[in-house]
Amino acid sequence: MSILNLGLQSVGLMRQKMGQEFEDLIEGCNSMEAILNSIFHRQSLKDRPFKTFEAATEQEIDNLWKSILQLDPDLNKDTTRQFKHVKNMTKFNEFYDHCCRKRHYFFEIKKCGNEFYNICLPLSGDKEMFEKISNFPDPMPGNDNHYMSFEDIYGKETDEKYHPSLKNKSNNNTADSNDSQLKPTQQYVRNVGLCVSCIECNKPRVLYSKYKVKQETIQKLRSFLETVDYS
Repeated sequence: MSILNLGLQSVGLMRQKMGQEFEDLIEGCNSMEAILNSIFHRQSLKDRPFKTFEAATEQEIDNLWKSILQLDPDLNKDTTRQFKHVKNMTKFNEFYDHCCRKRHYFFEIKKCGNEFYNICLPLSGDKEMFEKISNFPDPMPGNDNHYMSFEDIYGKETDEKYHPSLKNKSNNNTADSNDSQLKPTQQYVRNVGLCVSCIECNKPRVLYSKYKVKQETIQKLRSFLETVDYS
């Protein structure tokens, strides 16, 4: 992931419309998609170049939505964008809890295969083949300080505790707990002024500043927070 981030340095993914002369100049350049493809094609990992693939077509997206609407007709392709839009939809959440697994690096949908459940549709293929399909595995460390290959780990029970981001966070927390010196960031707590609620987990998040904020700025921030959803 860090290699991909390096490739995106100095690349703007979004921009505001500029003057006509500048817009005419930009129109003569390659599309953003072509620029990004070119960037990633020049990168490699262990001497193997990266490959890019086309995103889902509009027809494929429409076909997916036809299947989703069978779960809950109240869903809407144009307005369903965030968790807050579906958190009160009973049928959708029953399916989500029963058939889905959300992980840091992937999202999995898999039927249970039980013909007596009415949450997901019955199997349309061979049941014996379906029973051979295991859940997608989480990254797990091997004995050589590298992560195990997919072939070695597929079919085994795994969890998220070894994924790289969480592992690095755990190491940082351990280092902080062993350091008795006062951190500069500990002083920022004095400037805590606001809390916002995450729309996905409903947990509060503290907004703080390195420097003392003027009351006028705080009021502007309050007004801005009323117009956005935090996640």
